[in-house]
Amino acid sequence: MKLRNSKTQELTKLVYAKGYRIIDNECYNPKGKKLNGSIKMHPVPYRQLSVKTETGARSIFYHALLAYQIYGDLYFEQGTVVRHLDGNSLNNTPENLKLGSQQDNKFDIPAQTRCDIAFKSVRTVKKLTPEIIAQIKEDYLVNGIPAKQLYIKYDTCLNTMYILIRKFKQGII
Repeated sequence: MKLRNSKTQELTKLVYAKGYRIIDNECYNPKGKKLNGSIKMHPVPYRQLSVKTETGARSIFYHALLAYQIYGDLYFEQGTVVRHLDGNSLNNTPENLKLGSQQDNKFDIPAQTRCDIAFKSVRTVKKLTPEIIAQIKEDYLVNGIPAKQLYIKYDTCLNTMYILIRKFKQGII
């Protein structure tokens, strides 16, 4: 069994060892107090918990902590992701989470939604003309607008914006 090794994995294990738990779709601290958490778009909404570390605050997704609670180190196997079986990324209950591959995760999305996503991708590629890409580049490099605001402004997906920014930084575009 080949395990991933990342800071997120270490943080997940640390938070679990300290006694944080996901129970009935809510996060509780070691003293049993229910925490509010927050929601992060990634690109769909996920509930997350902010944890203080020696190097500052870091966040951990509820579904990651719950997956570790249920599956232990199996969750960290190479190529393994947490699947939300009902497609609701905010439903972090044991019945709704299952480990699988990224391909399994994609096919958990209803067929019509997958088609809509694919259509939006095609539409996005068509509408990113050289003029718009130049404006995005200026907004990012000159005006300092972050990717998470740019993808909304230009009605594209966040991943597309990150790819463009990487190409700006590499001098490809």
